[in-house]
Formats: sequence, C-alpha cells, structure tokens
Amino acid sequence: MASTATAPTAASTRTERYLEAERRLWQHYGLEPDERFLDLDTPTARLRVLEVGSGEPVLFVHGTVGPGGWPSLIRELPGFRSIVLERPGWGLSSAVDFSRQQYKTLVADVLRGALDALGLDRAHVVGGSIGNVWALRLAAQHPSRVGRVVLLGGGPIVSEVGVPGVIRLLASPAGALMVRLQDRPGVVRSMLRQSGHGASLDDGRIPDEFVDWRTALGREPTRCATNARWSAPSSEGSRIGPV
Repeated sequence: MASTATAPTAASTRTERYLEAERRLWQHYGLEPDERFLDLDTPTARLRVLEVGSGEPVLFVHGTVGPGGWPSLIRELPGFRSIVLERPGWGLSSAVDFSRQQYKTLVADVLRGALDALGLDRAHVVGGSIGNVWALRLAAQHPSRVGRVVLLGGGPIVSEVGVPGVIRLLASPAGALMVRLQDRPGVVRSMLRQSGHGASLDDGRIPDEFVDWRTALGREPTRCATNARWSAPSSEGSRIGPV
C-alpha cells in the first residue's frame, strides 16, 4: 500500500526548528508557555500569543529584538497572567498591510482586537522599543482597556524626533538583506554587541539559547518574506516597517 504522507517542505522544517529553539529559550528560564492563536477582524490577521501564569493579565508587546526578549522578565513576575504577543509578521503571526491605514490607528486596533479575542476587558501593557508606541497608542485610543502602561527601552516620542536611521534602514528594501543576515549566530552576537549588549553577552545574561532563538527567527520564512515588503514612514503617525 502506497504511503500518503507528504515530505516536509523547507518552510515547515525551518518553522519546526524555530519552535524548538523557542522551547529551549523558555525552558532556560524554567517556563513552559501555552500557545494560542487569535483571529482578528479589523485588521484581518491571525496572531500567535504565548501565555504563562495566572492572575492579573499583562500584555507584552515586543520591539525589534522580538518576542524572545520577554522570558527573562516574565520569570520574575509570578502572580500575573503574562501574555506575549507576536506582532503581525513576526514569528508565526500573519502579516498586515501597514500602508492602508494610519500607523497609530492600526496598531491600536491590533491590540484592541487581541484583547477582544482573549476575552479581556482590560489588561496592563508592557512595551519594548517600538512596542512602546503600540502600548501608548492603545492607551490613548482605548483608555478603558488599559490598566498600567510600562515602557522599556524607548526614546522620546515627540514630533521633533525623527525615526532613527537604523530603523529606517531596517524598513527599507535593504532591510530585507539585513534581516536575512541574522540567520547566523555570529551575526546575531555582533549586532547585540554593536547595540551595547557586549557585557551582557560576556557574563551570560544573554544566554546562548537566546542567540539560537534569534538565529532561528531570522531563518523563519514567513517573517523574512513579510519584512521584505513593508516600507518605512516619514513619521510615526504614517507608516513603518516591521521594527
């Protein structure tokens, strides 16, 4: 009898490697998150979240480092229901077209839709880097849905301060090449050092499991394809790529 099993595709193999690297990263911190997918109507998207713990809900919105930057913090937050969102186009979340709507409106809609899909009337929100903008936009446009807002690693968000050059580069056509270069551990470590994290690498505060996860993320095909086709903004209020 002939077998009907299909051979794994290159894309599925890379995704499996990403999930395994993710599992090892969370296990490094003694955590085993539950996976869940959220279907949004406005905008249309399917977003992946990872949940750990129980208690007051806290939504974590990552920046350029990606969702793997949260486990070390979440380990120190017992007594909370920690919900890590993979923003559109990251990890296993589907992409959205940021050019069709004002950025500030779209990101607030994404987070409001995530809270709706999670069945949450209200949650605390922790943002990292560009995730700070997402958290603030949700709080500004839907204040009743937000408890406390915590901002990590962000700069001044005022109209006089333009988008940093490295972010513009990441969101440009050249950014697609930069994203693909991150599929090598040496490149990931080099970028971390150039970002001021050399001491953390040297003393083990950034473990090998994180480097392996970030490398696998760079190889994950959905994110690479998504990153290659988004464009940079002239200001925070218009458009921005997958930073």
